[in-house]
Amino acid sequence: MHPFLRKIYPPEQSPRQVSISAAGVVSSKAPKIISAFNDGALIKSSKGIFLAIPTEHAPKRGIGNKRINPSNFPEHRFGKLRVIYINSSISLLIADSKRKGKTPKVMFILVPQAQIKKRFDYMTVVNKWIPELPTAVLNNWPDD
Repeated sequence: MHPFLRKIYPPEQSPRQVSISAAGVVSSKAPKIISAFNDGALIKSSKGIFLAIPTEHAPKRGIGNKRINPSNFPEHRFGKLRVIYINSSISLLIADSKRKGKTPKVMFILVPQAQIKKRFDYMTVVNKWIPELPTAVLNNWPDD
């Protein structure tokens, strides 16, 4: 089932009713995220001064198998994190390698805020398919 499609009425498993898949409920468990990508949004840190954006050098998962962030960064594996101040709008969190001869890697970019640009417009999709709905219903209507 599609991640946004939650229910189809009547249920297809119902032995008493035939469904033509003409009714459905579309929803999201993350409406704020959908809205942010639809409208654009300014993201600020909720817990501190900076947002920590992981780089390609940072592991995908941290301690406890949670999404990586500076508080669950596995320093025992990658080395201690240290801050490199660039200017008032950007700093870096670098991991000093535990192995000799290895160069430090930038694990996080620290910024005070980030702007998400508008990525898609769901109303364009809705407006495209609304005129097609009556035809789709009639094409799927049972003959009997």
